[in-house]
Amino acid sequence: MFLFEDTYSNKRIAMIEMEVAEKNLQELLDEKMQGGIMNAMDEEEFREICIQLVGNVLCMHNLNMVHKDIKKENILIFGSIMVLADFGLTEELEEVIES
Repeated sequence: MFLFEDTYSNKRIAMIEMEVAEKNLQELLDEKMQGGIMNAMDEEEFREICIQLVGNVLCMHNLNMVHKDIKKENILIFGSIMVLADFGLTEELEEVIES
């Protein structure tokens, strides 16, 4: 992990270096849509995706952070693990409530 000082906001920013993801959720769904017909995403696979995404969001909310840019392209896949990425629009929860 790297710490940087944002000279504009005077806040310290933590950056985490990660390995390159195999694909994102959009790419996974595109693979499943061969010929326009949804293939082989059973209920268990869908449930696992939802559980992991809710876990990612809950982790952020427990840190009083709001992502504000959750979309298929920002959900990275590493084997069977899904990770929320792209925190450029993330805000502290108190700032969101005030605005």
